[in-house]
Amino acid sequence: MNYDHLLVLVPGLDGTGELFKPILKIIPKELNTLIIRYPKNKILTFKEIVEVAKKQIPENKSIIILAESFAGPVVLNLLKNYKFDVKKVIFCSTFSVSPRKKLLTLLKAIPLNSLLHLSIPNYLLKTFCVGKDASTELLDLVREAIKIVKPAVLASRLRMLVDIDERNSFNSLSNIDCCYIQALDDKLIPNQSIDDFIKNIPNLNIKRIEGPHFILQAKPNECW
Repeated sequence: MNYDHLLVLVPGLDGTGELFKPILKIIPKELNTLIIRYPKNKILTFKEIVEVAKKQIPENKSIIILAESFAGPVVLNLLKNYKFDVKKVIFCSTFSVSPRKKLLTLLKAIPLNSLLHLSIPNYLLKTFCVGKDASTELLDLVREAIKIVKPAVLASRLRMLVDIDERNSFNSLSNIDCCYIQALDDKLIPNQSIDDFIKNIPNLNIKRIEGPHFILQAKPNECW
């Protein structure tokens, strides 16, 4: 990896950037990093989230982007609408169009604001997020990242997933080297979510790693 580039880490649904801590311990200190963060107390539209990310990225730097989960469509939209000196994009456990759309549609009928006030049981976090062998430290990290964000904000982003469709944004990647890190035991993002990336990105470099949706957190060494 060229250490002259800036590695821009774009977070998942929580938007705090806190969940990058495990991979940051692995990244060499010589590589400069920038973590994009979304407001934790303000409800935004998808387009406004893209704008928030855009304003944090320096225009005079050569960058590598790491887009985790919810960040995939954010970065696709960002690169379609704005010009940056992007050398590589690494997509991780992500999607270009709403994953599990029928299931997500049901969220509109659920009182998410109230439910997100509750602490998520360990067995749910292990099953859907961090894997059955997750350490107490990792479980605490995920739980704390969720607590930082106002429940209404998280609920808004979850409902936002239903309408996401950035499949027409792949042309912006035509001259950019791209990699996709796929977690093989991902219970949140269907395996076929990678298909649009394969179809639309010539010479996509695919890395498949045994592990859960939060693969950067559960297997940071393998991801690096």
